[in-house]
Amino acid sequence: MAKKAKKAKAPADKAATNAARKYGEQERYYYDYDDLAKITGKSRNALYQATARGTLDPSDFEAVLYFVARHATLDRKKKFVEYILDPSSGANPAKKK
Repeated sequence: MAKKAKKAKAPADKAATNAARKYGEQERYYYDYDDLAKITGKSRNALYQATARGTLDPSDFEAVLYFVARHATLDRKKKFVEYILDPSSGANPAKKK
């Protein structure tokens, strides 16, 4: 079973983030089973089972993207397609209201 990733704490300010990028430090992003459950509409237990069966590998980001694409809720899938087909969409469709 994969280890649950810890959530990263947000930096105190944007200047610190920009300075970190400027000097070569990479920004890291974390997600956990709760985040995947929210997107897919599945329970955490179902995600643990998918991991045990080998259909989900939380340590492989590409595999997670494929899993989410296949198992996302219908509402999420519609949002993904709308975002992909809309050339004027911004970097973060979640912030667009």
